[in-house]
Amino acid sequence: MNSMQGKPKKEMFKVFHFLHKKTYSLDSKEGISRYNIFKANMKWMQEKNSKLGKQVYGITQFMDVTDEEFKKVYLMDPVAMKNQFNTFAGKKVEKKTVENNEAKKFNFMDSEDEEEVTIPLNQSKNIDWRHILLPAKDQKSCGSCWAFAAMAAVEGALNLYQKKKLDLSEQYLVDCDTNDSGCEGGWPTRTFDWLMSNGVVEQKQAEYTNSQTLCKVSSFESKRQNLVKGFQSCEKDVAGKECTRQKWIDLLSKGPVIVAMDASDAGFSKYKPVNEAAWVPAKCDKVNHAVTAVGFVTENGADYLIVRNSWGTNWGINGHFKVPADKHCGILDFAWLPETQEHKPFPVKECPTFYSECGFKGKSVSTCDGVLNFNTTIGGKVEGLKVDDKNDNRLYFNLFTQPECRGEAEWNYESFECTNDHWSYKDKTFVSASPDSANLPWGCIQHYDKPCFSGNRTVLCNSIPDLTKTGFSFTAGSIYIFGYTVKSVVLFENVDYQGAAFGIKNASVYNTKDVAGLQEIFAKAKSVLIIPKAMGEQ
Repeated sequence: MNSMQGKPKKEMFKVFHFLHKKTYSLDSKEGISRYNIFKANMKWMQEKNSKLGKQVYGITQFMDVTDEEFKKVYLMDPVAMKNQFNTFAGKKVEKKTVENNEAKKFNFMDSEDEEEVTIPLNQSKNIDWRHILLPAKDQKSCGSCWAFAAMAAVEGALNLYQKKKLDLSEQYLVDCDTNDSGCEGGWPTRTFDWLMSNGVVEQKQAEYTNSQTLCKVSSFESKRQNLVKGFQSCEKDVAGKECTRQKWIDLLSKGPVIVAMDASDAGFSKYKPVNEAAWVPAKCDKVNHAVTAVGFVTENGADYLIVRNSWGTNWGINGHFKVPADKHCGILDFAWLPETQEHKPFPVKECPTFYSECGFKGKSVSTCDGVLNFNTTIGGKVEGLKVDDKNDNRLYFNLFTQPECRGEAEWNYESFECTNDHWSYKDKTFVSASPDSANLPWGCIQHYDKPCFSGNRTVLCNSIPDLTKTGFSFTAGSIYIFGYTVKSVVLFENVDYQGAAFGIKNASVYNTKDVAGLQEIFAKAKSVLIIPKAMGEQ
């Protein structure tokens, strides 16, 4: 495209439209509007380069969007980020001490730049990690920069310390990371907490879709790799962990690090230099974008940062940018460095065990999921139950008098060695575990392809306008709706929430066969609307 400069604008726009796979028609009203925006951006670019006396700005995939559109679509939205923090703070942080700065730690947009950090000349040796990473990827219009920044840093650490050059999946994080917010943003501290417990999967196992849909939890059980064991960090607003000059450089010297920045400068979306010319921002305000710092270099007596973006290789310097260290736009205020390891088996979850004889003898089955029928698992009645309640982490069970969650039910969470003292359990033939609602994100539901919360599990945290594009369909089985966070779930027979609708309100369904017509509704469902409760709503 840059070689075409000087050609007629319409000819250039046609090539631009083709190369960047724009979906609007050139002959449409939108096509004409985009062409006018393209011309205005071209004029801005040419005038700016002329004033600078060199090419810093060029034709990127964003030349047909206005600066305001760019900020809205590709950067973090302050209102959405604040809402997401309020949502997650209500259910996630109660398990640990929360400092008054927790909101600032989580929310990119609430972090104000303080005094700029200037790294004195010649205080560090040149660092450049670009050679250890795969080509820069493209997040497209999903606000998933946090996932791309995290995976780039993890890939770099694995290459450096485990000699593994893996292409890891960002989509796995976007769909399944319940600490963060999919296309609505995330924060590295929470991302690493989730990765340490849930691992990573390779790109080929979850290709990027440019949207957040659903997490097919069961399909990843055998694919995830336990490669992240922790992280080191410095964060501007965390007492005792502030990013001093030396801390930030020390972290970068060990490998690529995740950083946060303000990417709203008018020229940033058009950055495409010749000879690795630096981007010099005109103004920096609030950080709104996550990227991966990969280098620190000194050139002609000036210090520069080299940073990997997630807008593809057509943008910037093969997907990277260079910025003066004294105009860093928040980059030197944060750094997260992943610590990796050789794959280790994930810890086995301790689950209640059911026995066919008193005194914890005979045949047994240990499960955190539902058991459809004790006759087919331990050969008959339950005579003993051993529950591990370490850390008071008890798992509640519904015990039914008939298989597949039918008949009368009772709750239980205590051990018993023999049913002589627990006569009410003697004739039970089925047990169903209640899903762990403490680890279920606010406003999410879980679908199981077997009755009684057993079988393959899928977590849905967003309304989905077109289920046909996800490869998922509701089936016979069960659905868990945590009434404290979800007001109702509505299934529609057409895409985009159109056509006949069926609502499930404040109730979980143990066996869809027992609700008249529900399986037929599930089979026809082409879109699903999840209506979460507001925080504190009864």
